[in-house]
Amino acid sequence: MANNYPKLKNELLNSPNSRSKQLELRDELIEVSKLIRVIDQAREQRGLTKKQLAELSGIEPANIRRLLTAKPKNLSLATLVRLSKALELQIKLQPTNKNFER
Repeated sequence: MANNYPKLKNELLNSPNSRSKQLELRDELIEVSKLIRVIDQAREQRGLTKKQLAELSGIEPANIRRLLTAKPKNLSLATLVRLSKALELQIKLQPTNKNFER
C-alpha cells in the first residue's frame, strides 16, 4: 500500500478553501498579536513588572509571562478584559468598512 500522505497534503494545502482558512487564521493571529503588543506596551509605560500585572489582573504570573512571550499567541476575551481593566485600557471595536450599519 503506497503512502498517499504527500499527495493528500499537497491537495489540501493548495485547495482554495484550505488556503482561505489558512489566511483567515493568519489574520486572527496577527490581530491577537497586536492586542498583546498594546497590553505589553501599556504595562511597560506604567512601569509594571509582569508579576505586578498578574497581581492587578488576578491572572497567574506564569500565564502572564506565557501570554507576553510565547508564540503563537492565544488570548481569550476574558483575559483581554481582565488585563485591560488592570491597565485602565478601553476596548473599542470599530467597523472595518464604511458599509457597516450600527
